[in-house]
Amino acid sequence: MMGKATFNRNESADKLVSEGPGLPGSVMANRSAETMPDACFSSVEVPWSLIDPDLQDLSHDCRNYIRYCKLQHEPATSKMLTLSDVPVDLEMSKECVVYYQTSSNPFLALMPLMAKSKALSHTMIAISAFHYSHRLLINKAQVPSGEPGAVGPTSLWHVPHDHDWQLAQSSLSSTLQTALAHKQKALQWLKSEIDSHDVTNNDAVVAAIVLFVCMDVVEFGSRGWEHHLGGAGKILQKRRSALENEGYESSPWLEYFDTAYTTFGILGATLAPAKGFFSQQLASLDPSLMKALRQSEDQTWVGCPAELLYLISIINSLRSDLLMVSERQVAVEGLCNSLENFSPSAWAMDFSDPHYHESRSHLAHAYKSAVEVYASHIIGNSSEENYLSKYYLDGAIQSAILHMLSIPAQDFHVKSLVWPAFILGAEAQTIELRNMKRKQHAGKDMGAKFPHPLCPLSGAEIQAAAQVIQTSWPQSVSLRFKVVTLSEPAKAELAPYLDAKDKGLSPTQPDRRAFLAYYVRGTDLFHEAIVNLTTGKVESNVKLGANVHGNVDYDEAQMVEKIALEDPKVLAEIEKLELPEGTVVCADPWIYGSDGVNDDERLYQVFLYMRDPNNSAEPDSNHYAFPLPILPVVECNGYKIIRIDILPTGADNTIKPLSPYRPKPANEYIPESQNLRKDLKPLHVSQPEGPSFTVTPIGETGNVLEWQKWSFFIGFNQREGMVLYNVKYDGRPLFYRLSLSEMSVPYGDPRHPFHKKAAFDLGDAGAGATANNLQLGCDCLGSIQYLSGVIADDRGQPDPRENCICIHEQDAGISWKHTNYRTGRAAVVRSRELVLQSIITVSNYEYILMFIFNQAGEVTYEVRATGILSTQPIDHELDKVGTSFGTVVHPGVLAGHHQHIFSLRVDPMIDGHTNQLVYSEAHKMPRDPNWNPHGTGYEVVDKVVEKTSGLDLDFDLNRTFKITNPNSLNPVNGKPVAYKIMAPPFQKLMSDSDSFNYKRAEFADHNIYVTTHRDRELYAGGWYTNQSRGGTGVRGWSQRNETLTPDSDIVVWVQFGINHVPRIEDFPVMPVEILKVHLKPVNFFDKNPALDVPPSQQSFNKSTLVESSKVVKGEVDGCGCEAPSSKL
Repeated sequence: MMGKATFNRNESADKLVSEGPGLPGSVMANRSAETMPDACFSSVEVPWSLIDPDLQDLSHDCRNYIRYCKLQHEPATSKMLTLSDVPVDLEMSKECVVYYQTSSNPFLALMPLMAKSKALSHTMIAISAFHYSHRLLINKAQVPSGEPGAVGPTSLWHVPHDHDWQLAQSSLSSTLQTALAHKQKALQWLKSEIDSHDVTNNDAVVAAIVLFVCMDVVEFGSRGWEHHLGGAGKILQKRRSALENEGYESSPWLEYFDTAYTTFGILGATLAPAKGFFSQQLASLDPSLMKALRQSEDQTWVGCPAELLYLISIINSLRSDLLMVSERQVAVEGLCNSLENFSPSAWAMDFSDPHYHESRSHLAHAYKSAVEVYASHIIGNSSEENYLSKYYLDGAIQSAILHMLSIPAQDFHVKSLVWPAFILGAEAQTIELRNMKRKQHAGKDMGAKFPHPLCPLSGAEIQAAAQVIQTSWPQSVSLRFKVVTLSEPAKAELAPYLDAKDKGLSPTQPDRRAFLAYYVRGTDLFHEAIVNLTTGKVESNVKLGANVHGNVDYDEAQMVEKIALEDPKVLAEIEKLELPEGTVVCADPWIYGSDGVNDDERLYQVFLYMRDPNNSAEPDSNHYAFPLPILPVVECNGYKIIRIDILPTGADNTIKPLSPYRPKPANEYIPESQNLRKDLKPLHVSQPEGPSFTVTPIGETGNVLEWQKWSFFIGFNQREGMVLYNVKYDGRPLFYRLSLSEMSVPYGDPRHPFHKKAAFDLGDAGAGATANNLQLGCDCLGSIQYLSGVIADDRGQPDPRENCICIHEQDAGISWKHTNYRTGRAAVVRSRELVLQSIITVSNYEYILMFIFNQAGEVTYEVRATGILSTQPIDHELDKVGTSFGTVVHPGVLAGHHQHIFSLRVDPMIDGHTNQLVYSEAHKMPRDPNWNPHGTGYEVVDKVVEKTSGLDLDFDLNRTFKITNPNSLNPVNGKPVAYKIMAPPFQKLMSDSDSFNYKRAEFADHNIYVTTHRDRELYAGGWYTNQSRGGTGVRGWSQRNETLTPDSDIVVWVQFGINHVPRIEDFPVMPVEILKVHLKPVNFFDKNPALDVPPSQQSFNKSTLVESSKVVKGEVDGCGCEAPSSKL
């Protein structure tokens, strides 16, 4: 008979623990609502199979704990139980295997063995009580208020296990007391039974040992697994020998024990390194081992692919110091090859039931990444370019977490994620990653915070998105990523979210999504995709059509340079120039442009130059002073030279044979080549109390700026660079989104191949991709705060952009002033401006891009163009003659005429999202003898723009465009509140309307375009500008001819630019050309909003008086701001 003891409700668990095996009495644990709520067990009939003589010492509650394991049949009657016999949420045995099939669930057959081992019966009671106690704790934490005690379908494996989870149950619940008591009792019986010859080799004893390993997993943190597993191994060895000696067939239980023993040993050794069998030798791929590992795929809850379990055993053995160096090298090489070649998708598909394929694929991806992480810790990271590099693993971790997120909490595969979740969660280096892991493992958001919806993608998100797309292709396919960036939430979803956040509410965050554009390397297959980072799913992934090409990326441009400079055919042409010995030839890869002539494939045209032959070792030598008449053309599938164009160098199309180089002087811009001025004194911008702005980081990549009543969110992306969102003044909404949308730079030389010089610097290259690392005291003066960004490289890895935005204040002269000539008192206020500046370098040109805010509610977008002219060779005979389409700026150097045309995208929300575009014109009043007898009168007339269209300024009429809100009226004059657009005049696109330039630069023919808002319509020249054909930009959108009403949600596109006719003063480097677009309030405020700015006073400004003979540091307040005494 079994040992007996009493355990009443009012007695402690120690009472049972203190009684050893074989003592009289019966286990009488009184039923308790705390132990087993009536909702769980009151309606459950205990099967008679559990009330046989061998189990009479178990109380009703203990039998219910046993039944909690869900007995599938009664051995005495062979009566099958249905799901209705036990509540669905009380099927613990379901969690002991991956796929719940009676034939592959050895746990179900443990009940009949209980009569043979007291240790097993107490072990099963203990593990069931532990499981149920943990479930009660989970539900207590997750059940909504008002539903206490409800037990839902929450799995034990759905939440992370803390080492002290038991302590979270105040004063140890009765359920947990029962578990601990029976665990101790089982240990006592196990010790007794192992010493007994009659039962040592009993299946039930070995089962009890294996269950103790399971119990250590449930308790999580116990290291007893190694001791239990070691003992079980010895018993199994003895049992197998005994059976073989006696001629018996192997017991079915031995296969399961082998499986459990092997699986727990391999995985357990990864968490707490074993010192015994598991670390002594290199695992060998013998059939018996693989058979056991195959069985573990569905006979345990682990679910790890057998191939990966085997590789884990290899990694475990690599931890041993007993291996020879040669053995280790061979093992590591084989390990990496096998791991890299393992296909999660193929493993998932190799399963009979297709219903499970998707979940198995996610599971296998998670396991593979976890094994890669574990391997990297044991064998070390490889170089940055290879498998298991840090870059690779960072992406693999994020991807694996997204795969785990893709398995719903209700999917039983979740329980198989314990080991990969532990490995990957421990490896995650950011709160964001760990929260994503916790969210998946809890089956719900356990308070984890994703970034603000407008936060640019973090490096980890870039890697994860790229990895998700990469793993959707076969492993043999390599991808070249062109763009991996934030896919902004739809305005219909985001605008209410921002409004709620501004009101202090906690709205549901939109899902995080990434937009990707990529090529299959070695092909022209160009795709774009959307990855939902919240769910880890690919929402779209489509191949784009003909004549749709991706942008330049840095690595590709470098590769094209190298190809052009090393090609034998190109070198042969250069040889004809007879350049001086030691000359260094340079290359500028250019987007090919479009003319419709044999340009369907993606191409580069590469302009060649050379450094000053007398100073060829200087890497910063101005090679634009030495253009060469050779232009290789590179195709981008095989990256080969397809032809070499020889440039015309005269005044017409004539192509002349290449002739020897004629020496000419250099023309350098670097300071060491100049005779620098000596009379420039320092000018320090000092803010002793620091700046007046505040930048608040949001998540890892977002920032909110507040300054002088202004507030807005700062974003950054590969294409537009700096983007501003949710711009408000004094809490009033002004602009939903502001960004430079596109820039076109068409050249005016009509000859081949120069006619194809038509760059779209944002669409073809990207303002974020080309952003400079700004330097303190050089690019920005004063008290500077820098913001950094991150974009993606061609491998889908993060590519940081350090200090790509600088923020500072600057004095902007007088804001307003008035002197009362009667009293002599002057009221004067200086204007302070906030500057957000970014500088981009697009090959030869630099653009300084700035958003400028002042204290009067005005926004300015300023562009300063500088850098070096893009040059071409010209015959020396024309040095003093020139051409009509360019300017000779240096001997033998022509700078072609060209235009810079910019498009500023303004998505307004002037006091709300219902805005209209209105233009005002000043008209002369007709002379009238009564009303306008002197002919001096004029009036201003407003006209509402009623259709989407392109419009132009007319300075003869002082035509001024305003964005108004007809639903918000000024309290003083009753007019609609508005912001007016003040843009400089510019000559529209010079290419005719049949040209490819005109078709592609859709924004360049009007000063203003107005369209209705559509989420995808962000870029005035279309989404893909490289060798584009037109028809996908703002001109086409405006031609929808949509009616605009007072309730329309409009977008206004403001064009500005210069017709750059080069001057010789623009070479070797160009002084800045300055362009400004102003957005100014019109009837928006009830008075001058800068009235409350403190007056300008010497005591505050600390200016210094300079005299011809000396410098006086005086405190004289000479501005007349103080109230004088009366003159009367």
